[in-house]
Parts: sequence; C-alpha cells; structure tokens
Amino acid sequence: MDGLARLECIYWDDNRAKHSSRTGYIIDTNMWYSAVATHDTETFSFYLKSENDSGFSLIQTLGAVPAALDLESVGTTLVETNNSWVVGRGLRQGIVNYFFRGEVDEIRISDRALSPSEFIIQAGPVPDIGDVVIESAGAGNVALTWATGMEYSYVLLETPSLVFPNWTTNQTGISGGYDSVTVTVPATQAATFYSVTSED
Repeated sequence: MDGLARLECIYWDDNRAKHSSRTGYIIDTNMWYSAVATHDTETFSFYLKSENDSGFSLIQTLGAVPAALDLESVGTTLVETNNSWVVGRGLRQGIVNYFFRGEVDEIRISDRALSPSEFIIQAGPVPDIGDVVIESAGAGNVALTWATGMEYSYVLLETPSLVFPNWTTNQTGISGGYDSVTVTVPATQAATFYSVTSED
C-alpha cells in the first residue's frame, strides 16, 4: 500500500522502466481483498475484489507504451530476472523496502496471462456436506470438519438431544474453503450434537 492506504501494483519492463497502477480510493484496512495482475506482453491489467464484492473490478489497464512516457525508454515485456520470488516486500538498489502493511494469503502465480474467466472463481452448486468429522483439538476443544464449496457460507447448529432436538446456532457466517473447512468449539461434559447447513 502507498502512504494513502491505496493498493498499488508496480512492475518493471525489459528496459527497466517502472510502471504502476493503484486504486483511486482508500481501501479498508480491516477487510480482505483479492488482487490480480496480468501481463500478456502488450497489456498490463490490475483487478481487485473486496470480501464484500460479488466480483472483480478492473482497476486499470496499461498498454505497453503509456502515453506519458517516451517510446524509446519503455520496454514491451516484463523484465527478465533470475532473482527469487518474494511476496510482501520489494528490493531497490540492494535495499529491502516497499513492505506490504497487512497480511497476505493464498498466493498464485501463472506462467501465462490469464483471462478474467480463468481466475475469477465462479460459485458452483453447493456440494454435499456429508458427515461432520469430530476430532480432539486439545486444550478442551474439539475440531469439526465438513465438505464445503468456495463462495458459500455455512451455519453450525447444536442440540443437547436428538430425541427432542432443540437446534440453536453455534456459529454463523462460516466461509467455505476449496474442499473443506474446520472450526473449533469448546468441549463440554454434556452431550452435544452438531449439524451444518448452508446459508446460500
């Protein structure tokens, strides 16, 4: 992020010319965002999606030669380097800098430019939840795991009896993972039965 809490994507071309694209608005520092940058030797595109958005928004598209720059000083491809990939900070003139002020999760890198339809996750049918697996999580807790689908939310219910069930909500708004999700609940001396249902 820059000094104004805007998310910025920076890259250098094969003539060492610097290019950058940033959000025109201040992002919420207490929210998860999905950011995607693609480059196909002709066009650089920067997409962003907050956890509250239904889909990605195109922040900016940069051509190989931005109008504000001299044609002879601008390269047409990304700079080639044998340096290691580093996520969360930069390196300029041998000095470590450009630290990302936040948390980073689920990094994906492709060796070709992806079209939006390839990286935007489309919500599919809600998969069968199946059995809820219960395991000890230590320190007086138990872990509950079940099958999930991306872009779906789940509710964990509980009841003290299956003879006369009185289901109450234990947790709500549980986000689904790629194939499963695990939540931790306190273990109690009394009998407790759990059920999971989709909010979608």
